[in-house]
Amino acid sequence: MINRRNLFKLGAATIISIPLLKMEKLFADELAWDACPTVVPEKITKKLAKDKAKARLKFVADATTSTHKKYEPGAACGNCKFYKTKIKDGKITGETGGYAKCSMLANKYVNRCGWCKSYKQDKNKYAIYKYIKKEEA
Repeated sequence: MINRRNLFKLGAATIISIPLLKMEKLFADELAWDACPTVVPEKITKKLAKDKAKARLKFVADATTSTHKKYEPGAACGNCKFYKTKIKDGKITGETGGYAKCSMLANKYVNRCGWCKSYKQDKNKYAIYKYIKKEEA
C-alpha cells in the first residue's frame, strides 16, 4: 500500500529524473555522430597516430570491422576513457573534426569510430554515445 510519504518520494524521484533523460537526448543531438569522419582536418594531419603504434595496439579505423576477441559491439574510441575529450556544458570539447588525442597512442590523434585492444569504457561517454547510431556505409 502506498502511503503519503512514499507517494511524495516517488513523485520527487520522477521529477528529478525527467531532466536527466532529456539531457542524454540533448547530448545525442549535440554530437550528431551520424557517420565516421572521412576527411582528416588539415591542422592535425601531422599529429595522427603512427602506423607502428596502431599495429601494436591492433587499432582499426572502424570499430565494427574489428575481429579482435576483446572487441564488443558498441565499443569505439569516442566512448573510451583514453580518448581525450571532455563533456562540458552539454558539449564535447577536445575533438577536431571527429578526431581527438589518445593517451594510449602517445597523445596522437585518432578518429572517434576507431577501436584498439586497450579500449576501456568511459561510463559517462558511453551513456551518451549509446544513443547515437553510426550510419551504415
